[in-house]
Amino acid sequence: MATFPSCPRSGPPCSVTAPEPEAPPRGSALTRAGWAIVVTVLLLAVLEGALRLYTTREGVLLTWERPDGAVMLDATTGAVTLRPGARESTADGRYDWSARINTQGLRMDATVPEERPAGEQRWLLLGDSWAYGVATRQTAGLATRLGAALSTDMTRGHVVNAGVPGASAWDVLQRWRTLRDRFAVDGVVVKVPVNFGSEASRARAREAALRGLPPDLRILLALRRAVLLLQSDELRVETPAAATEAEASLRAIAEEARARALPVAVLVAPVDAAASQDVSRTSAQLARWRRVLEGTGALVVAHALNQRSCFGWEDRSHPSESGAEVLAQALAGAIRAGRSADSPATAPSCDDVDAVGPGKPQRFLPDYAGGATRGSSSSTPSTR
Repeated sequence: MATFPSCPRSGPPCSVTAPEPEAPPRGSALTRAGWAIVVTVLLLAVLEGALRLYTTREGVLLTWERPDGAVMLDATTGAVTLRPGARESTADGRYDWSARINTQGLRMDATVPEERPAGEQRWLLLGDSWAYGVATRQTAGLATRLGAALSTDMTRGHVVNAGVPGASAWDVLQRWRTLRDRFAVDGVVVKVPVNFGSEASRARAREAALRGLPPDLRILLALRRAVLLLQSDELRVETPAAATEAEASLRAIAEEARARALPVAVLVAPVDAAASQDVSRTSAQLARWRRVLEGTGALVVAHALNQRSCFGWEDRSHPSESGAEVLAQALAGAIRAGRSADSPATAPSCDDVDAVGPGKPQRFLPDYAGGATRGSSSSTPSTR
C-alpha cells in the first residue's frame, strides 16, 4: 500500500507529491482487446445466422443480379430489361399473381410478329413497373386492358407490353430504341416512370454489379446492397439533375416517334396510394409534362386514382386491376379524342369499373367462389 509523507504541524508549508499510480497487470489490455474481438465475432455470427434464416441469397442481391429474376441488364446499353423466358410468382396479400416473359423479352405469352395482322391496331407500351403490371395478373394489367379499350367493331386493339420494373426514364428511352425496329406499331404509350434516380448515378451500382459478387456472406451482401442503392439514388427523390434527364429522355421518345409518324400518349399517375389523396400533386405533374412535351405532338393524360380500390391489397405503390382499368380507359379516351387532358380524370372511378380491387363488393374480390375473379382474372376485361 502506498504511504504519504507527513508534514510538521508547525513551520513552513511543505509539498506532498502523490505517488505514481500502480501499473495495470501485464496483459490486461490484451485481454480486453481479445474479449472485444470474441464478442464482435459472436455478434456477427449471430447476425449472419439470422440473415441466413430469414433471407435468401437472392433477397440481398440487386434486382438485375438474380440469376433467375425477370429483370436483367442489357449487355449493349446497360439499361434494365426483361430476361427472356423468365417466370415469377408472388402475392399481394390475398391476391396471387404471376408473370411470364416471352422469348422476345416482353411480358406477354405469345410472340409478337414483325408485321401487324389484318384488322389489328397495335400500340407499344413503355414504362416502369406500372406498365409491366406489378401486382396484376398476366392478362389483367394495363396492357391487356388498354388493348380491350382500344378495340372497335372494325379493329382489334393489341398492346405490346414492354414495361420493365425499376426502369428510369433513361431506361425507357433505351428500351424504345431497342424495340422500335423489331415490329410495326401504330402508336406508342409511355407511362412516366416513378424511379427518379439519374442514369449517371444509377450506372455506378450497375458497374459494381457487373464486376462480380463477393463471397456468399449475407452481412456483406446486405451492406453492399444498401451502399449501392444509396449511391444509385434509388430512393424516390427527384433531384434537379434526375428531373432534367427524365424530361430529356421522354421528349426524345416523343420526337423520335413523331419522326416516324407515330402518335404518342403519355400517362401520368400519382406515385402511390398516399400521394393519390392529394389530386393537386397529380394535376401539377400533368401540367409539367404537358409543358415539357409541348411541340412534340404527344398527348398527355392522367387519372387521379384517389380511391382505395385503385391500389393493391398490401402493395400501395402499384395499381390493382381496377386501377389498371381506369388508366386504360383514360388513355383510350384521350387517344380517340386526339387531345391532352386538362386535369386528372376521376371518372370512371375504380369503385365503379368491373374489375378486382380491395374494398369492393364480394364479387370483385380475388378469392370469390362465384365468379370469374377466382384464381385468375378474365382475359377480356370490361370496357364499360
